[in-house]
Amino acid sequence: MTAGTNNNNNNNSLVVVQHSSLNGVIDTGVAAVSTSHWQRSFSELAASSIRNSSSPWGTTTTSSLGPPSAAAQALLGPRTDLTGLTLSAQTRSNASQQQHEQEQQQNRLRIDQFAPNSEYGIERSYDNHRDAILERILRKQRDQTEQRLENLVAKRLEENWNVERERWKKHLVGNRNLGGPSVVGQTLLPAIGYGSDSINTRQQHHQQQQGHLMMMNDSTRNGQLVQDCDLKIVKAHLDIVCEIDNKSSPDMFRVMEQFEKVALSEGNVGGYQTAWLLLREVLPNCRTPVDGALGTLTHLCRQYQGYIRNRVKTASLKGQDISTPVQYSNGLSSSIAAFVKLTTGSNATVWDTLYYCLRCGDAVAAVEVLSSIPAGNTDLASERNVIQHILEDFSRRQGTNGVCIFQGGIPMIGAQERSTVLNMYENAKNMEPNNTNKIAVLALLSGQQLEAVPTIEDYLFGCLWSAVQDREDPVGRIKEVGESIRKWGPSYFATDDAGAWGYCLPLLSAQQFRTTLSFLAEAGGFRGLLEAVHLGIVFSMANVEIADIVKDDGSNDPTSRDVVTFLLTNYAQRLESDPSTGLSAALQYLLRIPSDKVMHQQIAALVVRSPDQVGFLAGSIDPLYRRQNAELDKFLSPKDVDEILDAAADTFKHQSADSNKAMRAAELYMLAQNYPKLINFLIQLISPPDSLENGKDFWNNQARIFLEQYLTNRSTVVESLERANKMNLCYALKTMLQLRQFYDLRRQGKFEEAFSVVVTTELIPLRQEQVDSKTSALKDLHLALKEAFPSMLTAAVECLYEKFRRLKSESRGVTMEVETHLREIAMYARIIFIFSSFTNMPGTCRNNISQIRAAMV
Repeated sequence: MTAGTNNNNNNNSLVVVQHSSLNGVIDTGVAAVSTSHWQRSFSELAASSIRNSSSPWGTTTTSSLGPPSAAAQALLGPRTDLTGLTLSAQTRSNASQQQHEQEQQQNRLRIDQFAPNSEYGIERSYDNHRDAILERILRKQRDQTEQRLENLVAKRLEENWNVERERWKKHLVGNRNLGGPSVVGQTLLPAIGYGSDSINTRQQHHQQQQGHLMMMNDSTRNGQLVQDCDLKIVKAHLDIVCEIDNKSSPDMFRVMEQFEKVALSEGNVGGYQTAWLLLREVLPNCRTPVDGALGTLTHLCRQYQGYIRNRVKTASLKGQDISTPVQYSNGLSSSIAAFVKLTTGSNATVWDTLYYCLRCGDAVAAVEVLSSIPAGNTDLASERNVIQHILEDFSRRQGTNGVCIFQGGIPMIGAQERSTVLNMYENAKNMEPNNTNKIAVLALLSGQQLEAVPTIEDYLFGCLWSAVQDREDPVGRIKEVGESIRKWGPSYFATDDAGAWGYCLPLLSAQQFRTTLSFLAEAGGFRGLLEAVHLGIVFSMANVEIADIVKDDGSNDPTSRDVVTFLLTNYAQRLESDPSTGLSAALQYLLRIPSDKVMHQQIAALVVRSPDQVGFLAGSIDPLYRRQNAELDKFLSPKDVDEILDAAADTFKHQSADSNKAMRAAELYMLAQNYPKLINFLIQLISPPDSLENGKDFWNNQARIFLEQYLTNRSTVVESLERANKMNLCYALKTMLQLRQFYDLRRQGKFEEAFSVVVTTELIPLRQEQVDSKTSALKDLHLALKEAFPSMLTAAVECLYEKFRRLKSESRGVTMEVETHLREIAMYARIIFIFSSFTNMPGTCRNNISQIRAAMV
């Protein structure tokens, strides 16, 4: 087989790789071929694949196999001869050769299609596949981004629309909250003390609700539950308090209305504003617990009436259907009917409407609703006559202009009618357990406890309605309501947004006044303290005892004045420490303390806590020695201010080791015009006269200035001392100053001058006939002078000894004149010794004098 034939028929055949040797036999002709590389191109692979696939059986035909090359034969060895296996090209028929050429032409076309750079090449396919994957990923990411953006825009638009809608609803309709966020929609505890299964029911209910409750922890007591109070709110309350005149009878209703406006100005209806609405009904007529309960029921009725009206108006703004088949003349009747339609739908019965009429406390509306029901209505059946009679009686008590039935007193029901309704109630519970509103209406009219109430207000409404209708012990039933709330404690009523008011509002409604204010001040932080203080001020104005309506257990609870005083003093201290409010604000609240004595004590403590602000509170001394520009004089009588400043000075006096405190004490005594105490204090500061302690010289100069400026000439100070019969203090101060001068001269060695000063005090006798009178005068001397006497007598005798010694040593002989003078000095010493014995001076004093006299020889 020639080389040309091999090249033509073996385009896709294997090319032999270079080898150095194989079995030691390599033909030299192979060397030229061995330079080729062992590889197959993409075209060869494609052609091979196409050719193999052209066989119907998937195998290579013999016609496609050429004879082995010389190199292949050399690799296979001499024993292997494939020549016989190869068909000769000459033996092929013309038809087979023609068919072979056609197949090769088709293969070439197919190979060209799968070339690397062709449209259908593998590299192009790879690129297309990669581009398709990237495009799919980018398209998916873009769709997700567009979707998130659309959701974000929709959410923003919804939020903006809700804000705008709420603003317009509040402007057009008003608030829809029933009692602030503290109470709306909260599940309530069942009644305590009624029914055999009440305890188990309470425990199960509490376990179910435990996950939704928030226990008041230490951070709440530190004021962290409620946010920091706005300074504008603090000052708004302060402005109202400043307008209250304690000297006259302030208008309590006007004050409560002002506090309510401040609470409402915060932008939401919370527990604080609800408390003012409640107290407006309770405090004016809170003479007995029953009166307080009627006031609470009136508030709950007003509250629910407003809730229903606002709910209907809101539905109308939303475009909901509020039309009713019956047109009522009473506006509340129409609102209740529309409310029932909104909440109950087409399944509403007359019992639903009647219940909400009673829940609103409007018997007039209930009678109108009942009158509009056809006589053959099956919902009423046999109950209609007795119920209509009771409601008509309630309606007459209420009157056409009354807000609710409780304004006219207790809505009592006759014993026979109550018994009849009670039987209906028991029958409805057994026969129609799912007709909850019918059961509720019959429970109210028979004096029974409401069951399955949805909110705290409904619970309190049902309990208090049942309590005031109790003929035997209504006060006891009211006490049980308060005890039930206190038994469950703050953790049961706590909500995330209510703060301390979640518990305080039920307490306030149950007339647990002391616990309400105490818990509010403790758990509500500074904001709770602010609210409790101003509630306490109004309680004092109404002369309502701040106490809990509970069963008497013999405990000694704090009085109403104690509670208010505690709140006011704590709040004043908080304001005092804040530079934005300061002493002026603190003083306004201390002036509202009910007890005058306690008020004076607390204001005096305020002065003591603010030594740098004494001038602001107590003023200064004018040229006529009178107090001027004192803040306290704006609100209190001069006598009261004098008492307060005197008490503050007494406190500073006990801290006189501090020179600044001593200065404040002296200043306040002067401003309080308590001159006797001032002089006594000055004497105390310069005593004992022989002391060399630091500060004695300063106070010695101050006492001398006071003596010369106020006591030497006729002045208001002297006149005040004369009226008080305290002129002896002037002599005591003057004498103490002279004694200090005596000791100063003695220390300087000026003994003769020193003895002359002590003689001018007229404290010691110099002649025998003066001993008795000086002894008697000693009893009336100032205590500080009496205490200084032993050391003063000894020092006086020492001066005499020094005079005696100096006279004797300086004389050039003992002349008659010198002898007379020496005997005179010795006589003075002897008289002083006798005087010390008559006045019972200490033994050391007498011994010292005796020894000094013995040296005078």
